[in-house]
Amino acid sequence: MTFAINWDYLRDVLGLLRWLHVFAAIIWIGLTAFFWFMESHLKTPIPGGPEPTDGVSGETYYLHGGIFYFRRYKGGPDHLPANVTWHPQWYAYGTWVTGFLLLCIVYFWKANTYLLDPSVADISPVLGVTICVALLAFSWLFYDRLSRWLIERERLLVSLLFIYIVAVSYGLSHLLSSRGVVIEVGAVIGTWMAGNVLFVWEPLHRMFFAAKSEHRIALDEGLMAISWQRAKHNAYLAPPVLFAMLGVHFSFVSGSRHAWLALIGFMIVGGLLRYFYIWRNRSRVIVAIPAVAGALLIALVIWLAPSTAPAPAPATALTAGDAGTTGGGDAAVTAGRAVFAKAGCGSCHTLTAAGAAGTAGPSLDQAKPSAALVSDRVTQGVGTMPSFSGKLSAAEIKEVATYVSTVAGK
Repeated sequence: MTFAINWDYLRDVLGLLRWLHVFAAIIWIGLTAFFWFMESHLKTPIPGGPEPTDGVSGETYYLHGGIFYFRRYKGGPDHLPANVTWHPQWYAYGTWVTGFLLLCIVYFWKANTYLLDPSVADISPVLGVTICVALLAFSWLFYDRLSRWLIERERLLVSLLFIYIVAVSYGLSHLLSSRGVVIEVGAVIGTWMAGNVLFVWEPLHRMFFAAKSEHRIALDEGLMAISWQRAKHNAYLAPPVLFAMLGVHFSFVSGSRHAWLALIGFMIVGGLLRYFYIWRNRSRVIVAIPAVAGALLIALVIWLAPSTAPAPAPATALTAGDAGTTGGGDAAVTAGRAVFAKAGCGSCHTLTAAGAAGTAGPSLDQAKPSAALVSDRVTQGVGTMPSFSGKLSAAEIKEVATYVSTVAGK
């Protein structure tokens, strides 16, 4: 008895990491949002209140589950109590690690399928993966150095970082598939956020804890400023990186010829909404912000809407002999074309004969799959492609398989 590894199945099973990735991300972003909610409601303590206020720079009474919370000590209390709770960082590390593993499994493992597009750039999978990994490392170094250098010029810093993201997105659009662009830009921003936790907050927290444990009241104001700067960055970067992570599942974005520009637009919408809610928590409602965000969102949806023009006829006429090589006839090919349109295959795949130009999935014109392979993929699903066995009948699956294998690349 021989044992053979089904690599496609193993790859799908490893995709369960997405579950852990989303779980960790929910906690990370949720705690970040909660922190800013609490921070915006802190008030100067009232002398003579129910609790001593020595060293307290802000307090609020937040009711949750029948319990009231909490107080802030800028620089920490004069004497560190024994029951200090560290802010957990595992969720940040868990989000990044599972995200990077998913990047490797879904995009790097079969780079020719999702990461690269020969019609964009004829580069090898090894080169494509190397570019992506190197870009993550370089982007963190660029972001970290620039943030430290311009720590007192936040507006200039934000402008330069925005320009950098636009330049990276545009540059990648000439190297990767549209889907690869979206996920790689998301990975760059996610690396900034996780790097802030690992390389800034973690060591600074240890230093602050050690200083207070040794009863050193004064702390390095410069280091505290850096920590606070990165906390604000992570708060505003959360919505844009969330869209980049989810954008690959929106075929109207990741399948667009201008996916990089659409990505920038949606990330701006997310940033605006985050800005609105942060200020709303401070009791300042700026109605113009959601109005602008809504208008931009509508403009993006209209701009990305597919053409309503009828699909062109097949590029070449099919003869009975041509169709017969795939085990079907003209009737099956005609019926398969209707099934292809009905199932929305063109939103993810390129097939010239069907007038389809989707790039979320492999180009069928380039792959030229056999009828058996198409039937298997449609029935079983693979990677991010779902199974259609419960949506299409066995006859329809056979028809679409015949159609695709007959007209692909012609």
